[in-house]
Amino acid sequence: MAPARPYGSPGVVGVSVRRGRHARPPGGASWVHRGAVRLFNENRLVILGAVLTLVSVVIGISVAGWGDGSGKPCAHFYAGERGSDMCADASGTVSMGNLTVSATSLAATDNGTGGLALCTSVTLTNDSVDQQDYSVADFKIQNPAGEMAPTTSGTLRTAGALGLGGTKTGTICDNRPLQRGLYALVYEPSVLGARRGVWLTQH
Repeated sequence: MAPARPYGSPGVVGVSVRRGRHARPPGGASWVHRGAVRLFNENRLVILGAVLTLVSVVIGISVAGWGDGSGKPCAHFYAGERGSDMCADASGTVSMGNLTVSATSLAATDNGTGGLALCTSVTLTNDSVDQQDYSVADFKIQNPAGEMAPTTSGTLRTAGALGLGGTKTGTICDNRPLQRGLYALVYEPSVLGARRGVWLTQH
């Protein structure tokens, strides 16, 4: 007598064997999984290129501080100097984060109370098609001793927004006692991380 076949084996009455295009592939893998693997293998170079491009863009944005800038390396050492600082060019201008910022040298000005303050005239211009925010809080003045202070007087005392080609002009002043040495006007908008624009004035 022939040995009995296990239930589910070909030839056992009442059990059908699945065949054809609807059959489950060997190993239990689905057709969808196999198709995805095949698609990935066929397009892996394109996918790899896209991933590398994305990584490069992210790194570029991080290094650039979310925006290109123009100015020049700072020629003079000053307290708190950073390697990423950009000093104003010959026209007194630094471009950072879609804003062009121009400032005059800090000059002794009558503060209206019989004393003197160091003041500069600042102009911000929006170079992009998008609205750009600005704030007087982005500006600080550093004295020769390296002491940084927010601006304490002047006509630029607010925050606001500039449309395409919009400008804002005002004065920024430091009322602390005057010192001999190198002063620095520092523009450091929070959206640009560690990037700073710097204007140096010798007194």
